[in-house]
Amino acid sequence: MAVADLGAVQVHYDLHGRADGPRVALFCGRAMSRRFWHVTLVPRLVEAGYRVLTMDNRGCGDTVAPPGPYTVPQLAGDAGAVLDRLGWRSVAVGGLSLGGMIAERLAANRPGVQAAVLLASTGMPTAFQQAVLAAHQEESARGPYGPAAAALVELMTTVPAPALLADEPMAATMLAHLRLRTGEGRGPVDQGAAAADWAGSARQQAGWPAITVPALLVAFEHDILFPPHAVRAAAEQIAGARFAEVPGVAHGDALVRAAGTIGELATGFLREVFPVQTRWYAA
Repeated sequence: MAVADLGAVQVHYDLHGRADGPRVALFCGRAMSRRFWHVTLVPRLVEAGYRVLTMDNRGCGDTVAPPGPYTVPQLAGDAGAVLDRLGWRSVAVGGLSLGGMIAERLAANRPGVQAAVLLASTGMPTAFQQAVLAAHQEESARGPYGPAAAALVELMTTVPAPALLADEPMAATMLAHLRLRTGEGRGPVDQGAAAADWAGSARQQAGWPAITVPALLVAFEHDILFPPHAVRAAAEQIAGARFAEVPGVAHGDALVRAAGTIGELATGFLREVFPVQTRWYAA
């Protein structure tokens, strides 16, 4: 583990894989620790020959939570500052949910970004999404949800709707787990407000034409926050963007239950548009 002191925040990060491999930076979703990547996409990218950065956004993991509210451009600014500290001028970026929004912002605005993998993060707004995001904004303004409301929101976005409808055992198991979770402070709340302010907004949509690097937008079949039709519609607004759908998973459980499929999509895409050379010279 290393720390980048950015003044207002000290960002904790890890580097993985061969030092001379092409660089890939992965950014976390709301309330997500960088260590989640370590058992999902990192092993696959490292095996493919990439050098991978994982970092905790301000407000989660080992990175402290300075006073909010946060914004996606601010979080992207933190990410860009870490890349600058590392001297990573040529890099592919990727992320899940809020992390995908960070990657999207960098792809639209940062010179040297070579490609973007956006997982359940970029889509046309939907009624349900806007309702959930409005609740996140209210939570940021009034204070964190109580445990029952927090568990309800997490259950709806973690367990696929068909499993909830059929009351499959996984639904009860997940609810029991969520009820045991303790409070995580203001960091995830302010991260949620950042996502709510950005997702589906006119500012996000205005940035899509500015993404000129190869982009892969991945949707999850049962994701009610970023449903496949909304992600596909966003992909059509980004020149040359590709769309893929992962079956059988929702917004919150995809990296657990479909890490292999997502890893194959990401590494296959990067091998094509940002390949590992026989000898990689750092930019």
